[in-house]
Amino acid sequence: MFGGPGKISGVILRTLQGTFAAIALGILSTVPGFSLITPMCFLLVQQCVQIIWCFILICLDLKVLVSGGRLPTPIHMMVNIAFDWCIWMLSLGASSAAASVVDVFWAQSMCQKWGEYTCRRYHAAVVMAFIAVAFQAISVHIWMWIAARDGSRILCQGGQNFSLV
Repeated sequence: MFGGPGKISGVILRTLQGTFAAIALGILSTVPGFSLITPMCFLLVQQCVQIIWCFILICLDLKVLVSGGRLPTPIHMMVNIAFDWCIWMLSLGASSAAASVVDVFWAQSMCQKWGEYTCRRYHAAVVMAFIAVAFQAISVHIWMWIAARDGSRILCQGGQNFSLV
């Protein structure tokens, strides 16, 4: 399955997700005064969490790739689903909150006061964060699809190793 654990496409998906989160983090951290805007701080923290989570999933993908397509236990898969979904929802919330602030800045002509370059950097950071969220959504749906497809077989194995391919 495209993007699943133990696939090169999974490593690429998580790498792209982490890369766009890192770009958003880099852009946002260079904007002076971003720490005065709460949704931007939330976005910054969430992008850090997303980068760490991407690194964990890349390590898991590489481990599964090397070990021949096996995860340790079904519980491991369920934990990944729960964390992936929670981080996705938090990332979506942070990106949406930051996007609404950027919209208010443009609507209230605050960009003229701060400088258009600053507003464009906020806008670019939010766009990169939404792209990372889109890759995260793909990851979540892949994990959910695997759970739906293999759920009964996984539960019936009683915690034994199971194949994802």
